Amino acid sequence: MSDDGTLIGHALLSQAAVVGPTHEWPVFVLAPLAVHPDWQGQGVGSALLTYLAVQAGEDARRAIAILGDPGYYGRFGYQPARDFGVTAPFAVPDANLMLKAIVPGGLTGVSGTLRYDPAFGL
Repeated sequence: MSDDGTLIGHALLSQAAVVGPTHEWPVFVLAPLAVHPDWQGQGVGSALLTYLAVQAGEDARRAIAILGDPGYYGRFGYQPARDFGVTAPFAVPDANLMLKAIVPGGLTGVSGTLRYDPAFGL
């Protein structure tokens, strides 16, 4: 919110998991991240991403997954999910599904398919 109480940005983490053949790892999915057009380019999105990563690190989940622009999210430590052997449950360009560990070693040994919460209807 701005100083006058106007909503200028929003970001939401939802529970998800990476499901492999014999194991399941808890993660978050970041969706959506939105910044009011009048406030874009002023660091609001960056502040939201940083805040969420810090807050999420206090949970038992290991990482945050996102579908988005690798040029933008790569600046915040997100890496292609394919580098960790993680795939999306639907067709999406490999470069756009990204992960970021939020605890040390959070992506070590993780591989499988990202499973969204049933509320997403996927």
